[in-house]
Amino acid sequence: MVALRDQRLARSQRNYYARPMNLVRDKGVWLYDEAGRGYLDAINNVAHVGHAEPRLTATVSRQRSRLNTNTRFIYEGIATYAQRLTATLPD
Repeated sequence: MVALRDQRLARSQRNYYARPMNLVRDKGVWLYDEAGRGYLDAINNVAHVGHAEPRLTATVSRQRSRLNTNTRFIYEGIATYAQRLTATLPD
């Protein structure tokens, strides 16, 4: 898996571990490898929400079934989100 990853991902997407784990699932603040070992996830951007949080996954699923694209296209959701987000920042 490491060799395939190294072949296909940019070098900037470096691996943080000398002996990387092969992750297969997540829940809450935990990541799990193929042997079922849990690893506290203090690196990803999920510390405030958690992995597989039921309300968030339901919301994401609803949105993805309507529109799933990126910020290069014009759509109301990204514009209003950007407006709400920047309103929280100082001038």
